[in-house]
Amino acid sequence: MTGSRIVSALLLFSMALLLPEFPARAAGRERITHLSVSLANGEITVSAQLERGFSHLVVQDIQNGIPKDFYYYFLLKRKQKGWFDDEVLSKTLRYTVKYDNLKKQFLVTRRDGVVVEETLLENLDAVESLISKVNNVKISPLSLLKPNRS
Repeated sequence: MTGSRIVSALLLFSMALLLPEFPARAAGRERITHLSVSLANGEITVSAQLERGFSHLVVQDIQNGIPKDFYYYFLLKRKQKGWFDDEVLSKTLRYTVKYDNLKKQFLVTRRDGVVVEETLLENLDAVESLISKVNNVKISPLSLLKPNRS
């Protein structure tokens, strides 16, 4: 981003696991790595990788047929001199994993706003690979970062 009219942006990216039976697990060993923010075709996109997102307890619950949700939270802010940063938008990317014990298949549902995609997978390694990589998720058009002209 260049030019005096465009305000620099701060993109905060975090991940949390929804584990209602173990609330302290949300602050566990999982980490976001290889985080990159890109500008392409007038869009701000994010890519990242989740490390150690599937603990032994999460795997055990999934294999026992308990659905598990994985959330990626994106927060886009505009820096403001001498004041708090302005929150431009927030976005949630949600994955739900369900295991069908009879069919021996995993159903992964990805929700990105109103877009819902379902994928059937045969093994847990494929599930972890799919959920652990976020590639070029569209966050916002670059035009949202232009300074307010009031």
